[in-house]
Amino acid sequence: MHLHPLTLAFRDDQKDLENTFLEHYFTQSLFTYRLIAVLGLALYSVFGILDACLVPEFKKIFWFIRYLIFCPVSIAILLFSFTSYFKKFAQLTLVLYEIVAGSGIIAMIVIAPPPVSFSYYAGLILILMLAYMFKIRFIWATFGGWLLVLLYGIAAVLLNTPVAIIINNNFFFISANVIGMFAGYSMEHYARRDFYLAYLLTKEKEKVRKAKEKIEEKVLERTMELQQANDQLHQEIINRFHAEEERNRLANELLQARKMEAIGTMAAGIAHDFNNILSAITGYTDLALHFAPKDKELLQYLEGIKKGAYRARDLVAQIMTFSRHHKTPKYPLDIISIIKEVIKMLQATIPAEIIIKQNFPRRSAKIMADP
Repeated sequence: MHLHPLTLAFRDDQKDLENTFLEHYFTQSLFTYRLIAVLGLALYSVFGILDACLVPEFKKIFWFIRYLIFCPVSIAILLFSFTSYFKKFAQLTLVLYEIVAGSGIIAMIVIAPPPVSFSYYAGLILILMLAYMFKIRFIWATFGGWLLVLLYGIAAVLLNTPVAIIINNNFFFISANVIGMFAGYSMEHYARRDFYLAYLLTKEKEKVRKAKEKIEEKVLERTMELQQANDQLHQEIINRFHAEEERNRLANELLQARKMEAIGTMAAGIAHDFNNILSAITGYTDLALHFAPKDKELLQYLEGIKKGAYRARDLVAQIMTFSRHHKTPKYPLDIISIIKEVIKMLQATIPAEIIIKQNFPRRSAKIMADP
């Protein structure tokens, strides 16, 4: 997060986030801004009772400050917050509100004789603290706070306030302002951090959504291509199968050997074409496995398709071997175990009333052959 160390504004490559943050910050703080106006109006009005008790001889002046200057300003700001212009001038308006409130308290401190004036110091300190804590931006609240400290110093000097009192009061005012600065700086910094983290989270979600859409598009595209290729191959197989049927019809008069050769030729052609289909299936399955999202169930289905395709490819290899169009290496094997497997398969296909009897030697019979 790249922030200006003084103003806390986003900078460098994150400069474009500043306007978005300010809009977000204003939306989140609008209720607080209105609450400031209401609380300021209430507190300033209620403490008019303190004026009548402590300084009855100056109460008219103090009430003039409270009820004819500050209270109308509070009401005007509250009403202004419901207009569309408040969003643009919110920070400036709130700082001016802080200055008006603080200037009124400073006037009371200067006018009231000691020790009565000491009772009004807390009011100025409260204004300084609230300005930082009620979501006025740090840079604006700092400007308003130090301006109030400066105004008090000027007013105190012009009215010949003892130096000891000026130093004592400024110590408390400056301390309150510095503490408020730390609080305001931390609050705005954390607000910007939360906004930035939410921005990063939204950005990552958008990336995931786009990646998911892209993968879905690719899967759909590959599926359509595979379906189209399968349809074409299926039609080609049908056409070739019809041609083979026609040739078989004409070859019925040939000898049994020629018939077996024709069947072998047909089987080889079908096996070859089917092998092409299986190549397409395995190839597109590999692509799907590569581009598919990491969904365990989906990957399991794709692996099942791939395993079935490889089993079918082995069957095609056997057909090619049977049709004598493909050479395979020979291995030493036990012919008796092979025959037993064939008998099991044959027994399952012939009528139940036919019984196959087996009579094999106890020793194994090794030969060199293709299993």
